[in-house]
Amino acid sequence: MQELRIRCLRRLATSETSPNGRNYLFTCAMEGELGRQLEPGPELTKGMVRAARSMAQLLSSAPTMLDASRAEEEGAEETVHFVFQDTGEEVTLGLRGGVMDFWASSPPDEMEATIRVETTSGTWRAIMLKDKGALRAWAEGSLKVNPGIRSLGRFMGYLDTKR
Repeated sequence: MQELRIRCLRRLATSETSPNGRNYLFTCAMEGELGRQLEPGPELTKGMVRAARSMAQLLSSAPTMLDASRAEEEGAEETVHFVFQDTGEEVTLGLRGGVMDFWASSPPDEMEATIRVETTSGTWRAIMLKDKGALRAWAEGSLKVNPGIRSLGRFMGYLDTKR
């Protein structure tokens, strides 16, 4: 029953137009998955990264970290397509006018990825945990970004990862 509730909350969140509403629904789903109430702080993000069973689950929390007012103010429009070579997973994050959408797949037919990221789940987890910098992973060849690493940095800059 809990699993059904979590799936319903996530589905509802993807159709919610209010960033605050989306954040609330994604947070409720995450709390259900973790079995406890989330408390703010830097360890929360690290705990979520470690607890995620898949890259889709990990990246599904990105909309809850969006600095929506900044993204809207700057007119951010990006579609990032992640391809995880070791797991075969594909995840897409679409950002339009202060709203971020999540798909556990390649971009929908009506969208074209503006940024394509290829890496492994281990490399991305290390980047998210801040055990490895994205620039270092890119320089070593374990992170490929098209059109370039700066485009990924610009997109990630819209996420509040200080929590």
